[in-house]
Amino acid sequence: MSEEESFLTFGGVFISLGSVNSAKGSTLSIFLAFDAFIYIFFALEMVVKMVALGIFGRRCYLGDTWNRLDFFIVMAG
Repeated sequence: MSEEESFLTFGGVFISLGSVNSAKGSTLSIFLAFDAFIYIFFALEMVVKMVALGIFGRRCYLGDTWNRLDFFIVMAG
């Protein structure tokens, strides 16, 4: 399992434990901190890949379907 798959799996399990709306106090703080960490991790990954591969073109970041999905998810977040 890759690092990205591990983060996605852990994030999915963490989110399934409960809703941020139903959390209170320190639990809410943990949810919000974890959410921010995951978002920053994927946003930085996207930026690094864009710098390394370029943004547009045939063999670039947005040329790969999975990277376009990642881009959409990060932008929607």
